[in-house]
Amino acid sequence: MEIIVNGIGSKYVTPDLVTMDINFSLVDKSYENAIANGPKTVIEFIDKVLLKNNIEKDKMKTRSFIVSEEKEYNEEKREYILVGYKFSENAHITLDYDLYLISKIIIDLKDLKNAPSITFDFKVKNEEKIRESVLSLAYNDALSKARAIATASGSEIKCCKKVTFNNESDDYSYTPRLYNCSISEDIKNTFTPEDIEIKEILYCTFETN
Repeated sequence: MEIIVNGIGSKYVTPDLVTMDINFSLVDKSYENAIANGPKTVIEFIDKVLLKNNIEKDKMKTRSFIVSEEKEYNEEKREYILVGYKFSENAHITLDYDLYLISKIIIDLKDLKNAPSITFDFKVKNEEKIRESVLSLAYNDALSKARAIATASGSEIKCCKKVTFNNESDDYSYTPRLYNCSISEDIKNTFTPEDIEIKEILYCTFETN
């Protein structure tokens, strides 16, 4: 007889790594102005946020860079009208988790002429090692369920014939809004990222005697 069960393993861990997903955006009337002024918003961010907080500019890695037509729908003409050109750049930075540094970055965004949109994603450094222990918990859970079913049917577990799995992880993200905070303590005292759940689900097929 075969017994097919699922096993669930889960652990909650405190984030110790943060990834900033940064989106720069600027709309200008001409392509030339968009391509000339767009990068200036990136340079301003580097100078007034990164370097100011002792973050090396090389830590910021560009994912995409686009200049495209920006159109708006005209109700009277019932068609889209070209209103300019949009500069878009997406970049990311990964840093050790530091609440004070995060709060300083959020505060410094207020001083930029055209601040980028930033999402903070919280993760853990040793996720692979943690997942190994979570997988062990999931397998033991599946084995316990299978033994209970086998005992109820008057048989014993002989071996595990097959295992498949589906991993799950709930990274915590936070997108700052530029409130009128005069000092970083305003954010520090009210901002605590929740623990991350690392979860694994195993599907096991056991053979009985």
